[in-house]
Amino acid sequence: MSLLDTWRKGVTASDCPWAGPRPMQEGRHAATELIGRDDDILRFKRLLFDTDVLVFTGASGVGKTSMLQVGLVPGLRESGYTVVLCNQWSRRSSEIAEIVEMTTSQLDPADKADRLLQALLTEKLPVRARLGLTEGGDLLSTLDRSYGDKCVVVLDQFEELMRYRPDAFQWVLRWIEKAAVTDVRVVISLRVEYEHQLGGHAGLRLGPFSQKRFELAPITSPEHVARIIEGPHVRTTASDDVVRGDITLGASRRIVDAWVAAGVDGMPQDRGLLHLQALLFVLWRRVEGRRIEASDLTRYFRHQEGAALFHTALAEAVAVSVDLCSQTCASAGIPDVLTARTKHYVRAISAHLSSGGFKVDHSREDLGRLVVRRDGTQDLPDQFRSTAERARLALATRVDESIVGGSPTRGDDQKDTDNRDWLAVERHGLMGGVESARDEHELTAGVLLGRSPIESHVEEYRAFHFAIEWLRMSQLVRITTPEQGKTMVSLVHDLFGAGLIQWSAAVGDTSGGLTAEEAVHQFSALRGVRMSWQNRVDETFLNGRLLVNQRWKFCEVSADLRDVTFVNCDLQGTVFRRCTFNGVQFVNCILDDVEMLDCTVVGSPSPTPSSTDIPPEDRDRLGSRPSFLVDDADVVQALRWYAEPRQDVSADLRILSEPEVAAVVTDSKGSPSELPFERQPGGLTMFGGRLSSLKIRSCTFVRSGQISLRHVAGTSVEFAEQTHARLSMFDAALRGLTITRPVEHSQRSRPRDFVLDFTESHIINTWFGVGLRGRATFDSCVVWQLFNAADPKDFTVRTPLSRQYGAVNVGALPGDQELPMSALTLGVAEPTDLAPAWDGRASVDEASRKIDYRRYSRERMTDDSGGRDN
Repeated sequence: MSLLDTWRKGVTASDCPWAGPRPMQEGRHAATELIGRDDDILRFKRLLFDTDVLVFTGASGVGKTSMLQVGLVPGLRESGYTVVLCNQWSRRSSEIAEIVEMTTSQLDPADKADRLLQALLTEKLPVRARLGLTEGGDLLSTLDRSYGDKCVVVLDQFEELMRYRPDAFQWVLRWIEKAAVTDVRVVISLRVEYEHQLGGHAGLRLGPFSQKRFELAPITSPEHVARIIEGPHVRTTASDDVVRGDITLGASRRIVDAWVAAGVDGMPQDRGLLHLQALLFVLWRRVEGRRIEASDLTRYFRHQEGAALFHTALAEAVAVSVDLCSQTCASAGIPDVLTARTKHYVRAISAHLSSGGFKVDHSREDLGRLVVRRDGTQDLPDQFRSTAERARLALATRVDESIVGGSPTRGDDQKDTDNRDWLAVERHGLMGGVESARDEHELTAGVLLGRSPIESHVEEYRAFHFAIEWLRMSQLVRITTPEQGKTMVSLVHDLFGAGLIQWSAAVGDTSGGLTAEEAVHQFSALRGVRMSWQNRVDETFLNGRLLVNQRWKFCEVSADLRDVTFVNCDLQGTVFRRCTFNGVQFVNCILDDVEMLDCTVVGSPSPTPSSTDIPPEDRDRLGSRPSFLVDDADVVQALRWYAEPRQDVSADLRILSEPEVAAVVTDSKGSPSELPFERQPGGLTMFGGRLSSLKIRSCTFVRSGQISLRHVAGTSVEFAEQTHARLSMFDAALRGLTITRPVEHSQRSRPRDFVLDFTESHIINTWFGVGLRGRATFDSCVVWQLFNAADPKDFTVRTPLSRQYGAVNVGALPGDQELPMSALTLGVAEPTDLAPAWDGRASVDEASRKIDYRRYSRERMTDDSGGRDN
């Protein structure tokens, strides 16, 4: 079974005893469930038998489709009538119409329509009619000859032909006029707002007795509503409290009372079968299969009564339907990143499907242009832009082929095969095997970091199509394909638009910002985005999360971060404003021009080793470009899913974090080049990675809060406008360290405001500002050019086992700790009991290799991210 089919079956597996806010379907709902329509069915049949052409119409949401599919068509067939149903005016009808026009231009419009209907109905015609057609007859005469007045042709969803193929619409009108003089009866089913197009000089030209009209009225009777709620076979207990076992009599009575009240106080459009079914569907989903009780209406609808109850229920039903699609993804094995991107596109699409309370039709292609991110594809060379477009069209074709009959696929009707499963098909197959462009402009992110912008383009469109599939399977939208390359998306009912907008607002920032879930599940880099997540939903999502290969450039983040680990993330230019860091780690991240402003650091990480704790055999690893192994099953699954060729996820796989490349999945058990990593109990820790112009400004440290830099390298770290700070560095190679107080800050404060510890590090060009109080300790470090502008009585600097050159206001050092550098030479020092030998030129070259800025090695990033899976 394909991944797409597995997901679809999960979505349609609901055992809700009511149809919900969607049409009833023949084969799924018995005609006995079509309550309150007995008189309508009899009147419809009477009109049909007394006329040649019957126009069947009704307002949106009145139950017209349910009555047609569950009541009228099956009822006519049971009465011995042959019913020929045509309800898919899709791309195939348009293609056939074009062929008919080209090959039979000499035919009159009615004959063209006959050819069109023959092609559309070939598989739906009964055997006798098909045999008649093989003998060379036309469709209309064959039906007339074979079945006479026992034949009814139903043209359902007729407004689609009006909208998308007006020339073929005129052909079919002429065919209907021709059918009116035969014994074959024709039913035209369409929405009431399109009915006027059947009249006028371009409409049907029929006599007054050849055409009649049947408009379906809404259900209003409280007795009928009660029967719909309670079902056609009412069963009660001795206490007369339980109905059907699905809903109590008390709950049923409350709903009926609300229905009556809505009829008195509300507008006609505020209650209908759509609203009633929506309410029952929402209650059933909320109670998770137990019987619905009267108290549930209070619990889930906050004492709403009358029209307000039904209005709210309809919006809630839309949300429940979309959430069901989202929840089914996990059980179907769909990666979280695809689910989150799909949810984002449902939100984006929803804003375009309605306006002013009325649905707005859009072509799928136009929707894609409006909402799908295409970062970077416009800057690609021509051959790569054409590859991206070819892949997009190939994906769209697979999507169209997976939709059987234009309606949600159920059970054995699924004709899609694994090789057409567009949800799982690999990108390279869609791209036709053409080599993709490199990520020259650093446009990709997340599971695709370092890959081609073409690949991120394909994945964005996959999520976009999946979003439309969510809406289609929820039966909130209808998909029609009137012609090649043009697929239309429209809401089934105007009333669904408000529900989608309400759902969108509930799951995301109504100002257009990104939720935390959206921000950490990306295929493309985020640039200049403001992300404010200081709310319970986003905090719950972020807490304890491993964020791998994120690319947030020049963004602004405000969040309470607890036990969050960033791995191989590119955060260039991003400002963390008013954030809380508690147990936060940055592992091999790019932190160029990052600013942490008015943030709070809570708690301490685990202590760094002292110089005496490091075994001699491990000292050679210090100062190397460190790698780390981290564990997270969900992230492993996502990285493996998007790596191609795709492989199954193994439970013992971990994530390898190396500097300057994307983190990848590996089965490595550790090697001598990998340093130990473990999540920290508090504070803010940076493991590995590069720093360039990292600024910590006006931050506070509470509950022994501390920032720890371990195995990092780079230039310019500034603690500015700090009244206090706790900082530790271990195995760091850093050029440019500045720690200052606010210029106007009072000197009267608690003692030891600054506690700074440096171990086994190269620290070059350090400035300790005026007015600092506390201490700085350099243990087994190499210190070049240290300037202490504070009063040494208030701020003490100690350098045990460190070698140093160019210290000011620090105090005299033993001669064996003073580096033999001068204005003329970098110097050489012989080994002593306290310090190893030191070669000035070699040491400077080594510091330059570690510290000097370098951009991503793009070639290595691209190759490694695709090839380090095992």
